[in-house]
Amino acid sequence: MIFILLFFGQSFSQSDPFCFGISSILQFGNNSNLPQVSDNGDGTITLIFSEQYITDLFAEYGIYAFEQFSGNRYRMESNSKNLLIAIEDQVPSSQIEVDNDYLPSGPIQQEFLDFVDGKTFDLIGTEEYDEDQVINCYNGPMICDPLDQVPENFNFQVAINYDSQNDLLLFETVSTTSCESSFSFSMRRSASTDFEKELQIWSIDSAVSNMLDGACGLIEFRTYLVMQLLCDNNFDYGGFGSQYYFPDELGVFRLRKGTPLMGEFLVDFRDTELSIEENNLSEVLIYEKTGSPYLQLKNPQDKELSIVIFDLTGKNVLSKTSFKNNTLNIGVLQSNAIYLLHVKTTKGDSKVFKLLKR
Repeated sequence: MIFILLFFGQSFSQSDPFCFGISSILQFGNNSNLPQVSDNGDGTITLIFSEQYITDLFAEYGIYAFEQFSGNRYRMESNSKNLLIAIEDQVPSSQIEVDNDYLPSGPIQQEFLDFVDGKTFDLIGTEEYDEDQVINCYNGPMICDPLDQVPENFNFQVAINYDSQNDLLLFETVSTTSCESSFSFSMRRSASTDFEKELQIWSIDSAVSNMLDGACGLIEFRTYLVMQLLCDNNFDYGGFGSQYYFPDELGVFRLRKGTPLMGEFLVDFRDTELSIEENNLSEVLIYEKTGSPYLQLKNPQDKELSIVIFDLTGKNVLSKTSFKNNTLNIGVLQSNAIYLLHVKTTKGDSKVFKLLKR
């Protein structure tokens, strides 16, 4: 991990330790089509072509890097994939050709839009697995074990809104995070036809990081990588989108991103309203009791509760609409397995508990 963080020390902004940008590959017909590169001194560059209209086209976007990839193919870091559409629409392919898939394979899944649109979410966990640790259990609500939890009272809230006119899912930090970072960017469905639930970065309006020591540096690195904000070729080239998973009952969605060299990275977000509602159930305690097949409940305020128990594949294995102490037999649950207990009050307050069945 130290190598990775140092690797990202070069960036287009003096104040940002990470390099932000969207990677694309452009193929040029011949050397006469190649641009001259002018450093603007602010972390951006200007590409100057022999034909002024092409120079003007590129000047409408933020360009952060331009370097040879192989032969007459060049890697460009920009702030928007709309530039790629403009290139294909206005520049003959004999001069410049976009050499990577990027057009969305379809619309974003409507169920996911219904789940996130107009809501605010708290970052609640991050994790990474190297290639030898990757485990295929991504179909459930809280897939596999819960991720590394962010520190208590950690502020990392993201507002998500859908722009239906432009088919853009907008992500924006509500305020500066506890890591003193912020961002505003948009995503669309990926170009891959293999994964319906996969997003690609589309445009970056702003991105600031201050990669502090300790937990902040790790949290920020994992989150920015999964959201595809980092511009390094090792992570973003090759069509690696971010897949999403969400269970309506838990108010949580997960983003997962595979990388060519570093395994897989995951982040979990929870509906902020659910996070607030959980405070109303702070005194409720659920646990097992040795020798009893019944789930134990401490409910000091005698709230009317219901409960649904999920296994880690997302299957509803048990439920009870009127949940009280010694009323739910969990003897049918598998020993040494983890279950997620979703508890609700009649007023709609809810909380998710984790149970390791003995």
